[in-house]
Amino acid sequence: MQRKSRPKNERNPRWFSMKIDAGLEPGQVKSALCFAALCFAFLRSDLVLAKSPKNVRSTAYSSSAEREIEEAPLPELTVEDASSEQTQFQVLPDYPESQVRNFAKPREDSKNDRSSSRNASSGFVGSVAPQGETLDQAIQIAVEQSRTQRALAHRRGASRSVVDAARSLKNPKINNTTTYVGMLNQPKAKSDVDISGAMASAAESLIANGETAVVSALAQLPTEFHIATPLVDRNFVATATSVTVPIYLGGRVEALAQEAEALAQAIEAGEEVDLQRIKLETAEAFFLALRTRSLRQVAIEAVEAAQSHLADAERMEKVGLLTKNVALAARVAYSEAKQTELRVATAQSMAETAYNRILWRPLDAPVVLRDDESIEPLEDVEALMDAAVANRGELKALGAEGRAFQAQVKLARADVKPQIAAVGAYSYVENSHMTGNSNATAAVGVTWTPFDGGTSRARQEAARQNAMAAARMREEAASSIRMQVRQAWLLQKEARDRVEIAQIAVEQAEENYRVATRGFQEGTLNHTEALDAATMLTAAKSSYTNAKYDAILATERLKSAVGSL
Repeated sequence: MQRKSRPKNERNPRWFSMKIDAGLEPGQVKSALCFAALCFAFLRSDLVLAKSPKNVRSTAYSSSAEREIEEAPLPELTVEDASSEQTQFQVLPDYPESQVRNFAKPREDSKNDRSSSRNASSGFVGSVAPQGETLDQAIQIAVEQSRTQRALAHRRGASRSVVDAARSLKNPKINNTTTYVGMLNQPKAKSDVDISGAMASAAESLIANGETAVVSALAQLPTEFHIATPLVDRNFVATATSVTVPIYLGGRVEALAQEAEALAQAIEAGEEVDLQRIKLETAEAFFLALRTRSLRQVAIEAVEAAQSHLADAERMEKVGLLTKNVALAARVAYSEAKQTELRVATAQSMAETAYNRILWRPLDAPVVLRDDESIEPLEDVEALMDAAVANRGELKALGAEGRAFQAQVKLARADVKPQIAAVGAYSYVENSHMTGNSNATAAVGVTWTPFDGGTSRARQEAARQNAMAAARMREEAASSIRMQVRQAWLLQKEARDRVEIAQIAVEQAEENYRVATRGFQEGTLNHTEALDAATMLTAAKSSYTNAKYDAILATERLKSAVGSL
């Protein structure tokens, strides 16, 4: 039996009676209750308005724009995510995965700590010591994963093979040629035979003996014949083996070996230049990620300061100590701080993307870095300049290029010198018509071109001019490198001095902020002075962060200029 359905309002007598007494529809009652709840939430500034799995935001929103900024999704990082990403890194076939593993070991975050959850994406968790990659580990992975280093390594191997090929020209050479010959027509030797004289002598002897009948018969026979004698078999095998031993080549072998060796050294020098480039690029990306992480922390602290100032302004506005425009200015300052935080967070994500690309990882892989490295400055600039001249791959490449041109001078000079070689050979021809099918020979040959029309002399002069040009270019490069080292040393000195000044500025800005905030809360200072103090504190912290990483990068760039990074 089917049950008779009743209207929803009749299932709850209490609700039905309230509807009759108040004279309102259920939808109107619900709307009124929601409006009352929103009014209560607006009056209670410390009410929790938004909650996420990672943290709880306690924020009083003054506009929908601020709500959208605050509720923007934040990058999250957990240990499980980091471990799962390790298997996605691109690994070259000739390197085991253990050599390119991710050293990042992010720690679990506190779900109720706002700053802890904000910093999880950068690997910094409150006062807990961060565990992550160091600069040396990052450089090692970047070098192992570099495609340019792999390509230059192949070129280096090829250049060494060219050197071996040049040196092998002085070794004996054995050559063998074996053929099987099949002919359509067998070659024969043609000869004409005339026996008329023999026939005449025989006839005279027969006539003397009275054999006239036989003489008549012999007279009928032909006296000229054509005979074809085979020279070789129609199908046969022929083989010849020779050994050539160079005796004197006019210095050609030594010149070719010197040229190939110089070119191989130039390639190795280019490999060193590329290695320094990769190391510096990795260091810049590494410290850029750390810089943006620190700047984001500064931006978060600025948001918290602006939020605290906003709460003070709204509380003082309620009791009539401040006008409404002061509270509006505090809201504007809070909104600006949130926007700055978003911009810095985007910059941090972009820096981490660039860092992952250098290490050939997925662009969205988690980046957890260890910022506990102490980099000492380099002091003796004269010693650094001398070391740069001795270490820089650019100078090594130009020196090797000059040696290659000098070897070309010797090579061109060898063209007009005698070339002496000894040759021994053994041959065998399968021929049934020959009495001896095999033979051995020995010879000494001399090839000499005493005058080639001036070609060799012109080549010598061209190579000599190129060698002089390479020497001048090396002198210019050495001067430029010394200047680069000194400029990098000056930038390092400036950055180190800036760190000390910025650190003092931070201490003063913190004290100024503390005094201004207390004065604003006590009513002795206006809101403009409090906002200016917060702005100056944020600027001082940002300047200190930039100065700190500028000093570190200045030292790394100085090492790269010296060629010892």
